Amino acid sequence: MILFRRSLLPLLFSVFSLYACGSGQQKKAKTRTPVVCTDSSKHSFTLDTVKGYELKPGKELTLLLNIESFNTKEEFDQYLMRPPIPADSTPPSLNFKDNWLVAILVDNRTPNPSYPNEWIDISTKLTIDSAYTENCKLTIPFYLLADEGPVFGAPAPQKRVMLFSIPRSAQFNQVFVQNKGGSLSRSLDVPAAEE
Repeated sequence: MILFRRSLLPLLFSVFSLYACGSGQQKKAKTRTPVVCTDSSKHSFTLDTVKGYELKPGKELTLLLNIESFNTKEEFDQYLMRPPIPADSTPPSLNFKDNWLVAILVDNRTPNPSYPNEWIDISTKLTIDSAYTENCKLTIPFYLLADEGPVFGAPAPQKRVMLFSIPRSAQFNQVFVQNKGGSLSRSLDVPAAEE
């Protein structure tokens, strides 16, 4: 198991590096008026995790690890959907007027390092560490590890979605989604609400 994790580290590192090169092509959102930073001390922050959503069936991710933000319902609907739920359940609500969403999306396949035109299934474990604010910035640290190799007869690995609702009124100007186990991290400015 440990050998498998080590052998995947160079592969994951190269995939994360590819993302860093292409991340500047994202649509530039209008940011809200910055908060005047008066407190430089570090404080823990409780994340509001949104559950009950998954990637749309036809949605292909460009890389193994993707960090996205959604300022509107239309942006959100391009990636995610709510699967059918029992009639007696209450679906999670999304309030884009007062909140915006940050997502960590993990694919279940990656290019084969030996044959670049082929893809291999990969099982991963995504762990979110304790979030905190400091100098008007929210940091969401996480670890992404390759799980042990595929077991014959086991179901295909699942794509992973971790979704956070971020209040627009919060006293920070940026959200830093920090990959503590690799090179891919992303800074996001707090966007203004769409009119």
